[in-house]
Parts: sequence; C-alpha cells; structure tokens
Amino acid sequence: MTDPPGSTATMESLFETHYPSLVRFVFRRVGDQQLSEDLAAECYVRAIRQARRAPINAGWLYGTARNLIGDAYRRRERERRLLQSLSSTIAESSETDHSPLIGALSELSAHDRELLVMLHVDDLPAADVAEVLGVSLPTMWKRGSRARERLRGILVRTGHTSRGGGVFAVEMD
Repeated sequence: MTDPPGSTATMESLFETHYPSLVRFVFRRVGDQQLSEDLAAECYVRAIRQARRAPINAGWLYGTARNLIGDAYRRRERERRLLQSLSSTIAESSETDHSPLIGALSELSAHDRELLVMLHVDDLPAADVAEVLGVSLPTMWKRGSRARERLRGILVRTGHTSRGGGVFAVEMD
C-alpha cells in the first residue's frame, strides 16, 4: 500500500531523496551555504503545508526553491539599498567618517540592523518600533540593547573604538 500524499512517510522520503541536491541547486545560485540550507529547508516547510492540497514532487520543490531564491535576491538588494541610504544619511549628518559604523552595521543580522535604524536613524518612538516588530516594549528594548552590544563588539573587533556622540549612540558609554 502506498502512503497518501502529504503523509509523514512521503515527506520524509521526499526529503531524503532531494534535500542534498536541492541545497546544491540553491547554493549554485546564491553562493552561501547557510542560506542555501535555510532556503532548502523552507521548501520542505512549504511542502508540508501544501501537501494537504496538492501532490508535491521534485519539480514543485525546485520551483519553490527558485521562488525563494528570487525573494532572497530581492531582500539582499533591499538591504544593500538600506545600507547605501544609511551611509548617505550618516555622511550628511556629520563631518565624521562613519564608514566603520556602516561596515559594522552590514555585519549585523537584518533584524538587528532594522531595529537600530528605526530607533537611531529614523528616530521612531520606541513604542512604534515595538509595534512594527510585533513585540512588547520591554522585548524591543532588550533586543535593542543586545543589538547595540553586538554592534559595539563588531566595532571593537575591527579596531574601532568609541568616539562619543555618534549617530547610532553606539558610543553610549
């Protein structure tokens, strides 16, 4: 007897059969192993959700991976434009060279970067930032504190020390 479409056994078989080649397919397009694994795993998350409505096969998986790759490219482009915009904003606001700060920001996760930009560049009220992120105000403050600590750590690791009065309040010692 064959397992019904969407069953655990069917999905496990699909995963065992196609996951390694799906990761390679994605990697050849994005060039980042961790992102490739994440996107391939997201294909299976979507497959599990979709399996109750329609049969899932290798073609469906690769088509979904292709769509997720497109999303990743668009996200990467938005992040690049954000960093360019941020760089311009910071450069206009001061005579000081903020390139170390821009470099450090680019190393942060998109979530950390977004939170810090909303708080310290866009000057949104904390309550609004918490609402945008869908978290409580105390959670937003905790995440902000951790994001600033990670940013400070990156700056220290790259040999840049606090100068005081920075746009990002990184130097809030």
